Amino acid sequence: MVFKTPLNCKAMRNLVLLVGAACSLASSAWSADPPREAGVILEEYYAVKSPIFDTSKSADPEYRRTYAEEYKAARAKRYALAKELYTSYPGFQPARTRMHAELVNAINFGQAAKVAADIEQFVNDHGISDIGASVLLALGRHTEDKEKRVAIFRRIVAEYLPTENTKKAEGCIRREEGVGQPFELSFADAITDQPISVQNLRGKVVVIDFWAAWDRTSVAEIPKLKELYARYKDQGVEFIGVSLDRPGEGLNLLQTFVKDNGITWPQYYQGNWWASEFSTSWGIWRLPWTFIVDAEGNLYSTEAERKLDKLIPEVIKKRDG
Repeated sequence: MVFKTPLNCKAMRNLVLLVGAACSLASSAWSADPPREAGVILEEYYAVKSPIFDTSKSADPEYRRTYAEEYKAARAKRYALAKELYTSYPGFQPARTRMHAELVNAINFGQAAKVAADIEQFVNDHGISDIGASVLLALGRHTEDKEKRVAIFRRIVAEYLPTENTKKAEGCIRREEGVGQPFELSFADAITDQPISVQNLRGKVVVIDFWAAWDRTSVAEIPKLKELYARYKDQGVEFIGVSLDRPGEGLNLLQTFVKDNGITWPQYYQGNWWASEFSTSWGIWRLPWTFIVDAEGNLYSTEAERKLDKLIPEVIKKRDG
């Protein structure tokens, strides 16, 4: 085997044992067509580097096209090597890890249909292991059809033991089916420490903005949110920020950002980043994410981000007749 990083004797012995065990799990076709050594495949995998984007050339369409082609080729090469490693040595932990990562990347880049057979094979290979649930969770999150999305989330909850992934799937189901249901939230404002309750805002339209001061996409939306808040506040519209900022210093980051940017609506600092209980209970997995609660306290939309220009007047009209 060829490795860039030297291995001590104990590590080498353990690796040999692992690969030996993995070989016993390889397909019967191996005897007719022996696979390449695991170390060789891994070395090739790690040698594949994605091109670095030169921002000084971002206005050049030819450069962007070339970059996109090179980036796509690098991804395809890594995927092929990960699949070769996993197919040849399915019991080898690095093979499982790399194949899992590449499947999730393929899903995230919109190639789920292309690798659908590999996804199902990988999930079936691992039974009720949580590694299969995590692949299905990524697939559900990136499935456009709502019915199919919910079916995937329900499969996770039904087939896997309770873990963070099943909890996230339950949150996704709750969000998918939440429109028309009561929305409850009470907290102490991270800026003023005053108690805030959505239940006490009945009669008003409430925009719930899941965001974080560290997230550039969320931050880019703040000027638009400020404009909308100023336009509709006097018409009985309230905003609430639900922060996914990190523990510890995340609170200071949030408070400083709010102050420096003149944000005047209350902020719920959950304090645990992506593992925050409230946002997880609603299946929030990207930022920003925006809900709208109607005057009766029920969810009107759980996918309102970048649609507020249309949806806020719509909910006001619904309230006012």
